[in-house]
Amino acid sequence: MQAVAVVCVLVSVVVGRAAAGNADPLSSELLTAHSGARTAASHNQFMTLNLFSDATLAKHNAVCNDGTPSGYYMSRSPTNSTKWVVYLEGGGLCYDLHTCKKRPELLISSSTWPKNLSAPGMFSVNRTTNQFSDFNKIVVIYCTSDLYSGTADKSADPLLGYHFQGKQVVPALLYELASDFDKASEVLLAGGSAGGVGTFMNYEFVKSTLSHAHVRALPDAGWFLTTMPTYSKDAVPVATQIEKGWKLWKGAPPARCVDALGSKAWQCYSGPFIYPFVPAPASDILVLKAQTDAWTVGNDGVKLPPDAKELVWLTELAAATRATLVADHVLNVFSANCIYHTSLQILWDTLSVVDITLSEAVQSWYFENKPTTLIDTCTAPMCNPTCL
Repeated sequence: MQAVAVVCVLVSVVVGRAAAGNADPLSSELLTAHSGARTAASHNQFMTLNLFSDATLAKHNAVCNDGTPSGYYMSRSPTNSTKWVVYLEGGGLCYDLHTCKKRPELLISSSTWPKNLSAPGMFSVNRTTNQFSDFNKIVVIYCTSDLYSGTADKSADPLLGYHFQGKQVVPALLYELASDFDKASEVLLAGGSAGGVGTFMNYEFVKSTLSHAHVRALPDAGWFLTTMPTYSKDAVPVATQIEKGWKLWKGAPPARCVDALGSKAWQCYSGPFIYPFVPAPASDILVLKAQTDAWTVGNDGVKLPPDAKELVWLTELAAATRATLVADHVLNVFSANCIYHTSLQILWDTLSVVDITLSEAVQSWYFENKPTTLIDTCTAPMCNPTCL
């Protein structure tokens, strides 16, 4: 009974904080693990912490905001597979002194990270339902607050005194595990929320660095709209947050996008703007996106349950999300008309579009090379019956 209660509390925390806009849902999920709680699912993947070594940091300064080493949790394949899942954790961003000082210690420092992590969903070791079960698995912990793109050292902003070295994290990982990745046959780069944006930011680098392997991308909840007006006039638009952050972090999105957008290169953090610049072939990337994203809903000032005016705005947000996915000719997409944020863990086996679960959609795309275009067309908010 106690173990079941842990699962219920975890789901409540994720949904509640997402609706309130107080935290990134994935960070809430992993913060629960960081605090020592373990979910009851017997098929969760048990993973062990590795902080980047001094040798790695000398080559790639992949430190957290406070200067402590960044790092990752890893579980090696029980069958010595040469296939890898690399997941970039989410956890929002900060863009000025106020928002950076508000961030929890676990999102700016590795000093209190636990030695182990238990991961559900697509990390499950259940071989019957999850074909990724035998892969080597890595969860990269997010502590740079810069969407995995910053290049600013501590001296760059004396007011803050923070390091923003997110751009170094993925190169540091590939450097530290070079002997493993040199033998890799397949690598799936995935991530949720800030990690979903980070997937877009680092996909081209990973694909070119590991050119001997088949590298694919699975960004979850990283498709933010910078052109959608906020519901509340008091809300700080995501576009403003990203533009300010880009300047603070000395953000470095992929070069081809930066060259194309010039002074508006901060828009490269937005899915509709970065997608045209993802490496070919387009079949190698699957975009996961809630049509009424819970982070956006909370950030933009909508209170749940919504009133009549808020329902109109939610309907407009869902329509705008669908429109960008269609306008960008996104080849592979899974998009439910639900209020959720990240989906690869707690929604892996339950969320469906057109009677196809998320786990079925991802696995048929990855293992069978099937085109996956699953977009809810119903228009009312939460019209999908599998929404939480």
